[in-house]
Amino acid sequence: MLNSIILACLLTFSISALENQESQIEHTTAMNGCNQIYSFYLPNNPYLAPGQDLKVRINVPDGTFVSFVDLYLNGVGIDRDQDYPFAWGKPYGTLPHQLREMEEGTYQVKAVIKDVCGRKHTITRQVTVKRVVAVYQPHKPLLPLVSTLQKKYPNSQILEYKYRGKSVLSVKRCGRYGKEIWFDRRGVAIKNVYTSQTKLVKKWVNRCK
Repeated sequence: MLNSIILACLLTFSISALENQESQIEHTTAMNGCNQIYSFYLPNNPYLAPGQDLKVRINVPDGTFVSFVDLYLNGVGIDRDQDYPFAWGKPYGTLPHQLREMEEGTYQVKAVIKDVCGRKHTITRQVTVKRVVAVYQPHKPLLPLVSTLQKKYPNSQILEYKYRGKSVLSVKRCGRYGKEIWFDRRGVAIKNVYTSQTKLVKKWVNRCK
């Protein structure tokens, strides 16, 4: 009888210890999950053109540890998402009207993530909506190519034309029946250039005077 009681006590103790161990593992797992690092997957660009939608998506390593995400724009709450992937805008989810066809200005996007441990994590990102004026980026200077062609064709005139939106060079040998050769910016010869579609840009060299 005594042995049965001892065995029963040992069994009860083992089960209790096992349950405590499992509970401790679950608690540790939850705590580790609640220590995730959150960030913005979208927007990934600090600038946005006027009229475009401002899509938002939170980078969540494991969504099972997140209860919900509250989204704010300039300090005003606009939506709450309780489902992974915690995103607003196609193809991820519905886009609130406050994030559609953005007007020029500076906006602060804030997300408050509440995890299953009851803690809140706040991340912010600033987005500026403005018209971007394209800055002209000049092509590789033509002067080195002109110098090379001038040495190769000393008795000629070298003219720069605009042809189908691109700069090309015409090298024409001096004389009434001088042959004309066309080159692109890389110095590669071009065939079948329709002169009716060319527009003179600059006279580089004229050795035919």
